[in-house]
Amino acid sequence: MTTLLQWLLGLERIRLSDGGSPVLRFATPPAPWIMLAGAVVAAYAVYTLYHREQAPARWRRVMAVLRFGAIITVLFILAQPLLVLRRNHIDPSRVLILLDRSASMTALDERLPNSNAPISRWIAITDALTRAKDGLIPSLAGRHHVQVLSFAESTSPEADVVASTKLASVSDRLQSRVPNGSQTNLASAIAAALTQSQGSPLAAIIIAGDGRQTNDAPLEAALAQAQARSIPIHVVCAGSAHPLPDLRLDSAACDDDVFLRDRVIVRTRVGINGYDAAFDAEIQLRDKATNEVLATRTIHLDPATPLPPFDLAFQPSKPGRNSFIASITPRPEETNTDNNTVDLSVNARDEKLSVLYVEGPPRYEYRYLKNMLLREPSIDSSCLLVSATPGFAQEGTRPIRRFPQSVEELRPYDVILLGDIDPRGDWISPVQLAMLADHVSQQGAGIAFIAGESFVPHRLRQTPLEKLLPVRIDPEFLGRYEQSIAETYAPKLTIEGRQSGLFGLAADDDSDQWVGSGTGWYWFARVLGPQPASTVLLTHPTTTGAALSMPLAVLGRAGAGRTFYLGTDDLWRWRQSIGEQEYEALWLRIIRTLARNRRLGADCPWRLDVDRRNYEVGQRVHVRLTGAESVLSTDVGDMTLRVMEAQLGLTQRVALRPTHPGSRDFEADFAADAPGHYDLIPQLPEQTDGCKKLGAAIRVTQIDHERLRPEADPELLRMIASRTSGRFAKPGDDLAALAAQIPDRSVQIPDDIEEPLWDKPVMVVLFAVLIIAEWIVRKTRGLP
Repeated sequence: MTTLLQWLLGLERIRLSDGGSPVLRFATPPAPWIMLAGAVVAAYAVYTLYHREQAPARWRRVMAVLRFGAIITVLFILAQPLLVLRRNHIDPSRVLILLDRSASMTALDERLPNSNAPISRWIAITDALTRAKDGLIPSLAGRHHVQVLSFAESTSPEADVVASTKLASVSDRLQSRVPNGSQTNLASAIAAALTQSQGSPLAAIIIAGDGRQTNDAPLEAALAQAQARSIPIHVVCAGSAHPLPDLRLDSAACDDDVFLRDRVIVRTRVGINGYDAAFDAEIQLRDKATNEVLATRTIHLDPATPLPPFDLAFQPSKPGRNSFIASITPRPEETNTDNNTVDLSVNARDEKLSVLYVEGPPRYEYRYLKNMLLREPSIDSSCLLVSATPGFAQEGTRPIRRFPQSVEELRPYDVILLGDIDPRGDWISPVQLAMLADHVSQQGAGIAFIAGESFVPHRLRQTPLEKLLPVRIDPEFLGRYEQSIAETYAPKLTIEGRQSGLFGLAADDDSDQWVGSGTGWYWFARVLGPQPASTVLLTHPTTTGAALSMPLAVLGRAGAGRTFYLGTDDLWRWRQSIGEQEYEALWLRIIRTLARNRRLGADCPWRLDVDRRNYEVGQRVHVRLTGAESVLSTDVGDMTLRVMEAQLGLTQRVALRPTHPGSRDFEADFAADAPGHYDLIPQLPEQTDGCKKLGAAIRVTQIDHERLRPEADPELLRMIASRTSGRFAKPGDDLAALAAQIPDRSVQIPDDIEEPLWDKPVMVVLFAVLIIAEWIVRKTRGLP
């Protein structure tokens, strides 16, 4: 019967068989008194009409009822009747779980219940959320709609749990996830949860993670919004606040351009976290192509003291770009070993240096230094002994009989070594002295002064060579002491001397075995002190000058060239303690240091500068190309910079823009988008062929902020919970009790179903039946 009635009424949305109590109401109901008045008027009109008819009373009453029914049906249709099935919709209480999926969640500093085996924070958290007995999600699923969102640098949905039947699939999904986010943006995650829950009954937000915030976004706005909406934020904190044991190699750097078989110093910086006691570690340098170990060193690390840089030394054996891997041996307790290695590279140039050595008397330093120049295959040498008798056969791989008399004759020499010579002697003219000074300051050649008892340094005063000296001449010291020197002294190596690497010691090596023991020195030249911007490498252990330690070995600069001063003629004595090979290696390092500007690009009229050598991925690289006065009159045209990364096979061209119209200063900016070692090579005009070596090298690294400080931050999570009236818990706590304290905020929302009756065919049929029935009765009774 219910089905028939539903069919007759033409119901489409309401099912009478589903239960409930349908009620009738009108969409446009008139006032009750109007409805009553209309019914009375209709009844009176029908009565009046049929009271006058000539028919039996019984049939008049039948026709009156039919006519009244038809009128009432019309009025019923005009009031737009609706059949309403009353019901309520329940909007369930919601709980949002924010699950940290950043890389720090892989740290192994948690334990499963009843187990001592270390597990990751991710496994501990997902187990606490999904375990069947007292897991947080099963405890919430009975009363709340639980939605899981994972977050790192952004927030994404993971699972919706309405009933406990989905728990197995949620557990499988979460436990198969790999937390690998590159940063943690907790503020963005809270804001996203609050935005997503607008308009719904949100009972609580639960943060499940380690609290390590690596994004700088402030939390204040998100917490204020949660407070305003009275939404508590509970936290389940995994991980330890104590720093995890981590031994890392923070950096490894060296000169980008070096000479083949040169002694290259790689300066490494080591970092340690989570250690309380001192220990020894080993750092290595390996060839990236062959995996050959080039250098190794055992270092002592004490967490209680600041760690100095540690140096490794090696000699590149093949020309061109050489790639290396610096590493520190991981310790067994380390969980993150990705930061134990650093890639670096150098460009080794296979070039012969040209050296001119001018000496006065044939002293011991001359004999040994001259022999080293003759034997060294990477040096073309000319040795000029100015005190020799006429006809003396001067030595060297390229012998000369006099000092160069023209710029063309002097130009080939990269380094000039000046011994104890008299600059006012007849072997050199004032014009040649000025030419020599210009060769250093303008052409970028290097020059070394080796002091002696006769002339250097005091005779250089008021000559063109004085401005090249990296020390200030003492006019009262003329080279000889009133009394003979009977006791030796051991020169003191400065911090800068260690860092220079010239003397074969690492910058962090505190031992004085090489410098302070063995054969000492006797004589030294007194000076007033170093020139400004000079670097003192060796000093006298007791004697001072101008309130400073007396400098004995000094590196300096003069214009485009490098300068060196040796304030003794006893360096040869070290051969007895350090050996002939080390003595010659020391001089070779000095010569190559002085030749760097000339051989590695300083003679080019263009200079290429970068704002730094090391960048993080995403940072902007700023490059500046500056032209000397000699190129101001040339038409350089369009300038570009070629950026190349050999390992990745990346090459791009960046436009170099003039800083202003007509300028010879160009600049460019580009983004460091991928990690690697990049060569920056400017495309210069054809007339600058001498600048083929001009370029710069930069290193771009991907900094892993998640693993740089992987320890948990429970204090941040405690603050969030406290600010929003939430609770702080650990994965092993009773999370079912936490779930029980979250109130059910579900609400009932009226959700009535309405079905219009006035436009159904049954109403037309009813009206037609009443009218037709009345007409039939009238005709059968013989009424018009």
